[in-house]
Amino acid sequence: SGALPAGLSLNRDTGAITGIPTAEGASKFTITARNGGVVPDASISYDMKVTPFLAPPQITLTAAVERGTLARGGSVGVSVSLRNDSPQPVSGVVSLAGPDSVDVDPASVEFSGLESGKAVTRSFRVSAKPDAALGEAVLTASAHVTGVPVTPVQIPLT
Repeated sequence: SGALPAGLSLNRDTGAITGIPTAEGASKFTITARNGGVVPDASISYDMKVTPFLAPPQITLTAAVERGTLARGGSVGVSVSLRNDSPQPVSGVVSLAGPDSVDVDPASVEFSGLESGKAVTRSFRVSAKPDAALGEAVLTASAHVTGVPVTPVQIPLT
């Protein structure tokens, strides 16, 4: 009795429920196995809620050094941009990390409600410690969007 959500069907021989729901909503239904009087009938009731499918976030992460030379005791700005190409708004955290010879401030920045097709840019300050042996340092920009990690981007810093 009752009804399966639109787009689903019950195979009367196997009991399998198959298909893809085509509409949001709640459904209540009962499945009964009739045993021809030898064994008592068996019934089970279900409450099923169909919710929209949210596609995994489609994010592009880019980073740029405002000026490329970092001297001992000096600092440079780094901007990290995140573009949302997902069909739904996203929220998350953008982070920047480097070797022990540098300090990054802030280490991470949150963002929320980034609409589809939009980008957000966050600024970081990277400072070389006075005793740093720099050579070429590599910074790593990363992000977690709606709980999903985004492929990190590495930025060489000379």
